[in-house]
Amino acid sequence: MKKFFWFALIILLLITFSGREPLKTYRDMFFNKVESVVSESWQQEDRGVIAVQREFTALTENLGVGQQKLLNNAAASRSSILEYRQTYCVNQEFNSLLFGEVQQKSCRIIEKHLNQLQDN
Repeated sequence: MKKFFWFALIILLLITFSGREPLKTYRDMFFNKVESVVSESWQQEDRGVIAVQREFTALTENLGVGQQKLLNNAAASRSSILEYRQTYCVNQEFNSLLFGEVQQKSCRIIEKHLNQLQDN
C-alpha cells in the first residue's frame, strides 16, 4: 500500500507541474489514455465540447488576448460552439479579431468534432 501511495503521489506531482514542454507531451498522452478508458456514458455528454476546448487552447497559445477571449467564450458550451459555427463558418460573417487563417483553423476544429457536438 505504501508503494502505491508513493506512485500515486509522484504521478499527481508530475501532472501538476508538467505544463512545460519536456513533460507536457507525456501529460497529454496520459490524459488522452485516461479519457479513452473512462466509460463512454460518463463522457458522452461533453466529449465534443472538451475536444474543441482543448484544440482551441492549443490554437490560441500564440494569439492575442482578445482572440483568446473570443475563442474561449465560443468554446464555453455546446450551444456557443454551434452558434459560432453558424455565424463564422457557415454564414462566413467577418470578425475583426478572427479572420483569415485563425478563423479557418477554428472552423476546421469545429467541423472535425461536429458529429460529437450534434449527437448530444
